Amino acid sequence: MSRVPAARVAPAPSAVAPQRRRGFIRTYLTPKQAIPGRARLTLAVGSFVVVVGVWWILSSLVQNALFVPSPYQVVAAWWDMMVNLGFYNDVGWSAFRIVAGFALAAVMAVPLGLLMGSFEAVRACFNPPINAIRYMPGSAFIPLHILLQGLGEDEKITIIWIGVFFQLVLMVMDIAHRVPDEMLNVAYTLGASRWTVFY
Repeated sequence: MSRVPAARVAPAPSAVAPQRRRGFIRTYLTPKQAIPGRARLTLAVGSFVVVVGVWWILSSLVQNALFVPSPYQVVAAWWDMMVNLGFYNDVGWSAFRIVAGFALAAVMAVPLGLLMGSFEAVRACFNPPINAIRYMPGSAFIPLHILLQGLGEDEKITIIWIGVFFQLVLMVMDIAHRVPDEMLNVAYTLGASRWTVFY
């Protein structure tokens, strides 16, 4: 009786295979590819370091604090303004104007943008004038609004509103226009059913 040699069993592959190292280009320069978290942090901090470094070099070359003050001179002047001149009060008013202008623009732009992105009739009506006005800089309206509103807070908030409203309408319209029709139909059906139940 001949003996049949037993088949050799291949060794099982290790559970954790060594990962192949990716090159620099594949890791950092692949479009829409996430980069490692440490590299993201290094690039973010490094960009500020480069900007401050170039600023410091320029201030050393120019040597005229009126045109290119050094970062230290700017920080010292900022601290003096905060402590002795009440600069935080001016910052607070500026923040209020920006937030108020943006909030007013958002309250008006978001519903209009949703309607323009959902209904072709609304888009055909509002898109031409908004596209014509949005390329005009907000600063071009300053003399007109000084004549109409004076130099109070209303005029400043209105200028910020002009700078935000038209761009925000078109951004919301574009996003709403990309929503699939099936999702819009479901949303309208749910909204209509709740409105019927409520009344």
